[in-house]
Amino acid sequence: MADGAAEPAIGTSGAGIVITAGADTTITLTGIPSDAARDLWVYVKDAAGNIGKLKIDIPAFINAETPSITAQPQDGSVEAGGSLSLSVTANVTDGGNLTYQWYSNETDSVAGGIPIEGAISATYTLLTDTAGTTYYYVIISNTNNDVNGAVTASVTSDTAKVIVNPIADAETPTIPVQPQDGSVESGGSLSLSVTANVTDGGTLSYQWYSNETDSIAGGTPIAGAIYATYTPPTDTTGTVYYYVVVTNTNDGASGAKTATATSSAAAVTVTPVVYPVTLYFGTWSGSGTATVRVEAQRGSFLRLMLNGAEVSAASYTVTEGSTIITLREGYLKTLKNGTYIFRAEFTGGYADLTLSVNVKHDSIPKTGDSGNALLWLIASALPAIGLIALLWRKRRARV
Repeated sequence: MADGAAEPAIGTSGAGIVITAGADTTITLTGIPSDAARDLWVYVKDAAGNIGKLKIDIPAFINAETPSITAQPQDGSVEAGGSLSLSVTANVTDGGNLTYQWYSNETDSVAGGIPIEGAISATYTLLTDTAGTTYYYVIISNTNNDVNGAVTASVTSDTAKVIVNPIADAETPTIPVQPQDGSVESGGSLSLSVTANVTDGGTLSYQWYSNETDSIAGGTPIAGAIYATYTPPTDTTGTVYYYVVVTNTNDGASGAKTATATSSAAAVTVTPVVYPVTLYFGTWSGSGTATVRVEAQRGSFLRLMLNGAEVSAASYTVTEGSTIITLREGYLKTLKNGTYIFRAEFTGGYADLTLSVNVKHDSIPKTGDSGNALLWLIASALPAIGLIALLWRKRRARV
C-alpha cells in the first residue's frame, strides 16, 4: 500500500499465507514498485482465532540520475599535425558527480569502440599525426553515493566524424614550356623564356642562372634576371648554358610554403660577326704602305693576327672610319713574295684581310752601282766575242 494509506481490512489483500507454528518461514515479496515508499501490513492469526498485526514501512528505492546531454560532439576536419578538440555538455540534478570516457572507432558506431587512455574530460583534443577518418564518442557516468538504489547511471553521446587530411605543402610548379637552345651573332638579340604554372593559388617567381657546362647544378645566379623571359648578353662569343629556377610561394599551405622546379638547360651560342671589308690591301709591289678598311667600330678593334700569331702593333696603324688598318712599309719589306691572310679581331667579330706581296727584282742594275755594271758588261760581251772568234776561224780555213 502507498505510504500513509489507511489500514486495510483483514482479508482484503488475498487469501494469505499459512505459517505453521514453530516453523521458520521466509516470504519473498515481488512486484513492489520502487519509485515511492510503501506500507506492508502483516496479519497473524493463531489457532484460537486471535489476530495480531505488523506494519512494515518499505522505503522508495532511488537510483543515480541518468545524465542529460545538451550539446553533442560535432564532426570536424583538420590537417595532419593540426589541432582539433571535441567536447560534450551534460548535466544531472541529483548532485551526483559526472565522469567521462572517450572512445575511438573505425566505424560510425557507439559500440565496439576503443577507450582512449587519458581522455576523461568533457573536452578531448585529438591526435592528428595520421591522415584518415575516425569516429569518436564519449560515455558520461553519474555517480551518486547518497542514493539507496543504483549509485551510477551512464549515457552515451552521438558519434563525431573526424577527418585528418594530409599536410598540404605548396605545389611544385610544372614547366610545360622549357627554354630553347639558340644561336645569335655577337651584338644581336635573343631571348629565353619559360612557361610554368601551379593550381594551388600560389605566386610564381623566377631566377635565371648561367653555367659554363651543360648542367643545371653549380650555375651562377644572374642579377636582375627574375622574370619568365630573359635576354642574355651577346657581346662575347662562345656557348653559355642558361636555366631558370621557378619558385611557388603559398602562404596558405599548412606544410612547406615554397616549392621549386628547375628548367632544363638551354645552350646559347654567340657567333662572331664577319665584318665586311670595303677597301682591300691588294698587292704590294715593294714600296709604300698597304691599307684596308673594315666596316667595324674602331673602338672594338682588338688585334691583328697572322697565321695564329699577333702582329706587333708597331707594324701597323689603326685609325677611324670605320676601322682603317695600314701596314707600315718597314714591316711589308720583311714579307716574302706570296699571299698572306691577316685576321683583324674585334670585340664580337673579325674580318679576314688578304695581302699579296709581289716584289720584282730588276735585271739591269740601278745607276751608280759601278761594280755590278762592269760585271754586266763583261757578261753581255762574252757572246759577241765568241761569235767573232768563230767567224775568224772559218775565214782562215778558206784561204
